[in-house]
Amino acid sequence: MILKHRGKTLRVRDCKGVKSIFGLTLHPLITLDGALVYTNNIGTFLCRTLDLYFLDNNFVVLEKQTARHFLHPRSWKGYRNKEAKYTLEVKKGLADFKKGEKISIK
Repeated sequence: MILKHRGKTLRVRDCKGVKSIFGLTLHPLITLDGALVYTNNIGTFLCRTLDLYFLDNNFVVLEKQTARHFLHPRSWKGYRNKEAKYTLEVKKGLADFKKGEKISIK
């Protein structure tokens, strides 16, 4: 999937179906900038530091949270937004979506 944001093009993995439970777990993030996960509850065990954007069913940003790197002692913490339908996982600092902004994914 391709995501366009303020002149940048982000390569995003579509984590539909079985892959949705894994997102970017253990992914080296060399060929990808992020992942669209079809859930509102994210566990980041064995992930790098990520910005998590919780989206509603129209891909409007509800909230941003930053997940810790897997070497951090509290990396086991889960991240959740009960109003969200999707979560966009992006490399930390790569994008800066604002609350209420609609994301265009192709």
